[in-house]
Amino acid sequence: MTPSQRQNPMSCNGMVTSPHYLASQAGLDILRRGGTAIDGAELAHSAAEAYEMSGADAMVLGGQSVFRDMMPYIDRVFVTKINCRPRSDSFFENLDESSDWCITDQSEALREGDIEYSFICYERIER
Repeated sequence: MTPSQRQNPMSCNGMVTSPHYLASQAGLDILRRGGTAIDGAELAHSAAEAYEMSGADAMVLGGQSVFRDMMPYIDRVFVTKINCRPRSDSFFENLDESSDWCITDQSEALREGDIEYSFICYERIER
């Protein structure tokens, strides 16, 4: 496991992605202090604007509010399902309980120390 895979900075109201967790943490710190886009990045002020800027092949990474706002525009979701109940104040919609989504791919159960997890791909059911 590389250092960039050891820790994942979390945020409820912002999104930063980078190849290394320390760079992502620095970006989150900038956002928390009121900063905005960095060189080479584009800033969207709403989910609709982000969708318009990115087109159909974009990936969404973020916290609970980012996912909530982007769900109307998403047709495929890749979830890392962790078999434990950590203390949290933010939750993602349980797609297993939704009639709008179906599982199209799922890994075998994996383990890292005491934590069991799996990767699941959901796709929106067309109606």
